[in-house]
Amino acid sequence: MNQMTFHNVDVDNSGYIDGSESPLNPSPGVQPVYRRDASGDWVPTGERVMPTADEIQAQFYQMADRDDDGRISFAEFHRWSTPNLVRRGIPASWREDMRHLISPEG
Repeated sequence: MNQMTFHNVDVDNSGYIDGSESPLNPSPGVQPVYRRDASGDWVPTGERVMPTADEIQAQFYQMADRDDDGRISFAEFHRWSTPNLVRRGIPASWREDMRHLISPEG
């Protein structure tokens, strides 16, 4: 899934997420604030703000761009997105689809 999402976000097919490309769709309302912990991972601070679309994109690049080259490689994207997948889990509809793929009888 990560690779497909990365490819869909990399609109110019450069092999990087860069420029105005971003996997985040700004949602209106208050958003959590994150900071890096001692091991370099991003963790919530408990603070909340109401960011603009530009601020949300800038925060994505700040969190995902591990080597600070202004673009996101697939490895960086994978590292950024994996905690989101772990936290949210696999949607029930995907589990059902996978169950049918593995066992056609259901």
